Amino acid sequence: MDREKDLQELVSRLKLAAGENLRAAVLYGSAVDHEFHEHSDLNVLCLLHRLGGADLENLRPVGLWWWRNGHPPPLLFTLAELRNSADVFSIELLDMKARHRMLEGADFLAELEVPMARHKLQVERELRTNVIRLRQSFLRWRGWQSELAELRHIGGWEAAPGREKVPAVVVGFFPHEDRVTLNVGNDRGIRPGMPVATYEGLVGRVETVDRSTSQVLLITSPSNESRITAIVRREPPNPPQAGLIIGQGPDSLLLELADPTATVQTGDIVTTSGFSDQIPRGIVIGKIVRVDDDPVFGKRTATVFPRIALGQLREVVVIK
Repeated sequence: MDREKDLQELVSRLKLAAGENLRAAVLYGSAVDHEFHEHSDLNVLCLLHRLGGADLENLRPVGLWWWRNGHPPPLLFTLAELRNSADVFSIELLDMKARHRMLEGADFLAELEVPMARHKLQVERELRTNVIRLRQSFLRWRGWQSELAELRHIGGWEAAPGREKVPAVVVGFFPHEDRVTLNVGNDRGIRPGMPVATYEGLVGRVETVDRSTSQVLLITSPSNESRITAIVRREPPNPPQAGLIIGQGPDSLLLELADPTATVQTGDIVTTSGFSDQIPRGIVIGKIVRVDDDPVFGKRTATVFPRIALGQLREVVVIK
């Protein structure tokens, strides 16, 4: 991935989409200093004169392109909003002031005043929040171990036999529930647990069914029911690496690898494993955009961007 080329292209697209409304764009965080590594995110903040509905619509294609290239969507502010938020986001803005690089426009961060009156409260809140999240992660990790232990003993797998594909249309999308509604149900032989996909990749699994419609839980759902086993496709002589896919919200997945020494890297393709009787092997799930190691728990995880833009689904197939 050529990050410098991506940044240049981003600025060009922002200027074309926003025109005179674009005031400045800045890269911030570890990507601009000695802590930068190949897995560092390219965090960008855009300063605009206006942020109305039409302005956001103009920027949407740029944000979608940037996200599909494996980067977090840019933060969008007007100068007034940023100044009014300085006391609320004091930690983040102080870090931005210390580590940033202007991509376009004048250096507004250098002149931004960050009030310190609430700084102590925010630091304490961040610390307490991290303690709570650490406890949640520990409980979740303990719950995954039995599933991961099974994967470690699997020495090979075979492709699933051919399946019947039932065409369907998405007639409802509920992003806050990580769910879509399809126009097929019991009348077409649809049953809970059946995988749903497009020609691009996996969408999710059927959760509930009535006579003529069915509800599909998306793979990005944090729900336990959305978890599936997966493999990282590697070129020979590297064997595929197995793991467990866990939804992280609307645009991200976490792959918990069965082998903490697994050889994986950004750009690797993740597919269904075929270990399940219901989900065939080889359906693309997404692409690895980040690899992390946890020395405390001795595990390796990978952040995976879904292959499919789930919010833009129209036609899918249910695999029987």
